[in-house]
Amino acid sequence: MMLSGDLSEEKGTRRTAAGCNMKIGLPAPTRGFPMNEQERNLRIAESLHRDSAWQGRTFQRGDFVALLGGEIVAVEKTADDAIAALRSRDPDPDRGMVIEVTSPVVDVIRGTR
Repeated sequence: MMLSGDLSEEKGTRRTAAGCNMKIGLPAPTRGFPMNEQERNLRIAESLHRDSAWQGRTFQRGDFVALLGGEIVAVEKTADDAIAALRSRDPDPDRGMVIEVTSPVVDVIRGTR
């Protein structure tokens, strides 16, 4: 019986605890495809909304944060200033986004009788 981490009969193959063979020295498979720009921007936006922070950097409620290419490119006090900063980096209106840092809000919807 082979234990996890032991070499199997096939040279260069390792049996994992799940019983799958994995070639030694190759990167582990990733799930799905790499994130596109919009997904990277949304990931940052979700963190800013939830935590008012991203990668150790904190933001104040009311800040407008411009995101482009999965990076924070500007932090401004007004939406217009954040949009102007974003467009100065990339004039394409289909790229980037601006979000306002706010406290999370819970919407409660009730039915009527």
